[in-house]
Amino acid sequence: ELTITKVDRGTILFREGEEANKFYFIYSGSLSVQKMNGRSGLSQRIGFLYPGDYFGEMAVINESKRLATITAETDSILLEITRDKFYKCFQETPWLIAEFIVRMKGKGVDLQSLLHYKKSMGVFINFLGSHDAKHLIDFCNAANSFYDQFDEMDSDAALQMAMDISKKYFGNDDTDNEKSISKDISEFAREAIASGVIPKDTFCIAEQKVKQIMENEMLPSFKKTDEFKSLMERMRAYDEMDVQLLA
Repeated sequence: ELTITKVDRGTILFREGEEANKFYFIYSGSLSVQKMNGRSGLSQRIGFLYPGDYFGEMAVINESKRLATITAETDSILLEITRDKFYKCFQETPWLIAEFIVRMKGKGVDLQSLLHYKKSMGVFINFLGSHDAKHLIDFCNAANSFYDQFDEMDSDAALQMAMDISKKYFGNDDTDNEKSISKDISEFAREAIASGVIPKDTFCIAEQKVKQIMENEMLPSFKKTDEFKSLMERMRAYDEMDVQLLA
C-alpha cells in the first residue's frame, strides 16, 4: 500500500498551488513548510515536519490544490500513499483518522473528537483530575461499559452493575456532593434502578448530559491552558502552524 521514497536535502516535494494526488508520512529526516505571504508575495517558512508527522492530506481529501510548499531540509525517507489508497489506509488505522481530526480542527476541536484520540484524551483527563472533575469522564466510561455489556448479562447481573454504578457516581438519594452526578441529571437512571426494570439505555440520558457539561464548561477552560497549547503545538495543529489552510 505504501511506497518508500528517499529524497535528498533541498528537494521540493511539491509547491503551493500544484495538483495533489499523494499523502506522505515522514520516516526519517526533516522538512520545512512554506506558505506564500499574500501581502509581500514572498514565500515564508511557517513550520517544520519531523519523523512521525504526516502531510498533504487536506489537498488529497478535498481534491484541491496544494496548500503549502514542502521542502526537504535534510536527506529524508518518506512513505507515500496515493489518493486511491488513502481512504483504505484510514479505514484500517482508526487511530490515524482520530489524530487527523484533532489536528485538522485545532483550537476548534470538539469534545467527541478530543476523546477519540488517545493522546488528547489523556491530556484532557489530567486536566479534569486537576479540577476535581475526573468523575465526569469516569462515569461516561462506566455508562459505555454498561451499554456494551448489557446484551451479554442476565437481568440480575444488569441490575447489580447498574446499582454499582449508581452507588459510585450518583451518591445517595438525600444529598448531592461535588463529586457525584446530580439528581436532576441522573433521575431517569435512578428511577429505573428503583423499579428493578433495567433497560439497556439506563445511563444514556445521564451520559449525554454529563458530556454536555464537559463540552460547555470544562472544554472551554481546558483550551485556555498551557497543556492544551502544548498539545496543539506537538501535534502541529493547523491553526498553531499559522496555516489557516482551509480559509
